[in-house]
Amino acid sequence: MVRPQFSRPAGTTFYRQPAPPPEPAPSPPRIPTFNIPATPPPPLPPDVIASDQDRQIAHTYETWLNHHNQMLQQQLKYYETEVQKLRKLRKVGGFRNSP
Repeated sequence: MVRPQFSRPAGTTFYRQPAPPPEPAPSPPRIPTFNIPATPPPPLPPDVIASDQDRQIAHTYETWLNHHNQMLQQQLKYYETEVQKLRKLRKVGGFRNSP
């Protein structure tokens, strides 16, 4: 069998069409962020407490530190709860990657 010969005009090149971008896979539900009001830390207390003012600075810093720790514990508890919800949802089959 003889193939027909095609000629292309001089100086032309043929390009492949780029493949269409793949469709993004459905993403699992997103966890809403836990917004903590950011309070800047007070000045660090001195290493050696020599006066009532130093004692007050240390007390203020320790109060801030305890408050900050409580807020971080609440944030940790919140995210642990949200992750548990997602694990239960995944276990039940609440979201799947569909073709």
